[in-house]
Amino acid sequence: MKLFLYAGSIVLSIAIIIFGNFYYKGKLASIAEESAAYSATIVKADTEISSETSDEDGDKEATGLLKDLMNDHEHVKITVFGSNSNILDDNSDRSWPYLVETQLQSYQDASEITTVVIDGERSTSIEILNSEYHNEVIDSDPDLLLFEPFILNDNGNIRIEDSIDALDLMLQRLTSSLPETTIVLLPANPLPGAGFYLSQIEALETYAKEHDYLYADHWTGWPSTDDSSLEDYIENARPNEDGHQLWADSMVEFLTAE
Repeated sequence: MKLFLYAGSIVLSIAIIIFGNFYYKGKLASIAEESAAYSATIVKADTEISSETSDEDGDKEATGLLKDLMNDHEHVKITVFGSNSNILDDNSDRSWPYLVETQLQSYQDASEITTVVIDGERSTSIEILNSEYHNEVIDSDPDLLLFEPFILNDNGNIRIEDSIDALDLMLQRLTSSLPETTIVLLPANPLPGAGFYLSQIEALETYAKEHDYLYADHWTGWPSTDDSSLEDYIENARPNEDGHQLWADSMVEFLTAE
């Protein structure tokens, strides 16, 4: 009898694995079929920079999520994954991820921080889902993953329902391979007169809350989407240098909030 039950449990386990694999592939195919087809070549880009502190750095006590990370890791590795909104084309060192890294150096014992940016450029969620970008994220083995889903790139191209489904599948891949990584979801930059883009970002925030992901609402540090001054921080639908500074300041506030 015990032998029969043991054999039965093995068969059941194999059946569950096979069913899960078919379900995952079916879900991926369904999303792809419901979205527009794209043939653009995806260009991969990643930038890495290690920080060195000056004698004047390290005079503030770390708080919030930064403190938790520093308590858990001697060397904090941060990966930023998202669209080309995260990179300032003409001066990548002035991009918000690296501005954040620099500002974090003013906190005690924060010198061992390394930031990697994995740039999906203007690819849509569906293109990213069918690419190898998630492997780059996994290979970077971050302690903190700041994930900007490709909602802005999807705007006008992909249904928000499909964007969220693609996000969910990407997070399944990432969480299964990076179980110890803290994942924070955040929107791309705001847009003047955003319109439907606002409802897409609301759907992203709702997803984060319903699935218990941290959500960094850095838009609170920007002018409102109906404020004409927002145009001073945006060029060609992406943040300019001043916009990257606003974004960085908001992210530092999020990472150190008690």
